[in-house]
Amino acid sequence: MAQDFTLDDFRRQVDQIQKIGRKDLLSHLSGMSEMVSDEEDLDVALNRIRRIIDAMTDEERSNPAIIDSSRRSRIAAGSGTEPGDVEQFLAQFDQFRALMHR
Repeated sequence: MAQDFTLDDFRRQVDQIQKIGRKDLLSHLSGMSEMVSDEEDLDVALNRIRRIIDAMTDEERSNPAIIDSSRRSRIAAGSGTEPGDVEQFLAQFDQFRALMHR
């Protein structure tokens, strides 16, 4: 299942969480609570995640392993974030996907 869980799937979950608008729901989703700090506004954090995912190509969303430093830079430029933010998000997504597999 973890291999089948893509960034498109994750984005749909982000959209659902934003519709509900409850930050406490994140604590119930293992791995996702690390993506939004306690001090950060939920909408701001979810919009940042959404922008990062939206700046990716279909191929990158299906297979994030292909994202190298030049792709991270392009994604960061397209999402208004820094390459380090993209790298951190992808690392957290990998952890989230591993937890989904368990």
